[in-house]
Amino acid sequence: VITDLGVVTRRIATALESLAAALFEANHDEQMLWSGPYPHVLKKRIAQLKQQGILAGINSVSTIGHGGNMQDAERLLDLDWWVAGNGQPLVGVACPLGERFGLWLENYFRGLAETGALEIFIDDDLRLYNHGAPPQGDWGCFCDRHLAAMKTRTGRTLTREQLIAEIAKRAPGPVQEGWVALWKANFLDLLARIEKAVHAV
Repeated sequence: VITDLGVVTRRIATALESLAAALFEANHDEQMLWSGPYPHVLKKRIAQLKQQGILAGINSVSTIGHGGNMQDAERLLDLDWWVAGNGQPLVGVACPLGERFGLWLENYFRGLAETGALEIFIDDDLRLYNHGAPPQGDWGCFCDRHLAAMKTRTGRTLTREQLIAEIAKRAPGPVQEGWVALWKANFLDLLARIEKAVHAV
């Protein structure tokens, strides 16, 4: 397993020659990913690797807003944005219930599948937002879609403030359980959409 290499030295290259298999973790150029001819370049590189007998997989950065390191590029996307607990939109962080986000994910992963990669990994840290959120931002998206979905799940009409107060209670209750179940369903739906798009190629 080789991870966090800034550069491959001659010593490392020599050590690799004797291995039957190696697993690399590598970063990518964000600007190239978002503005360059990403799928074509990737297809060409994967074809070159296959000719050399190397089966390539792709480890995708699938988490919109993960760590805030991609938000500048994501601001260019036309998506429904996350609404923090204070009611402010977090432009650059997608709402997982937004249909445009689901369609974007389908198209993105379909493009990866069309490269001919042996497999596509989805980041095991599957989340949409995590660091530096406004108040209660880490608890989820509080947009109108999520409030309506909670009404369907719990039978209660809750304002954003009421929902946050229920989630913040120490003792678990039906609203907290419904909130967790809603987010689980959000992610399972997104994963199912990704799977369907990839397997259709």
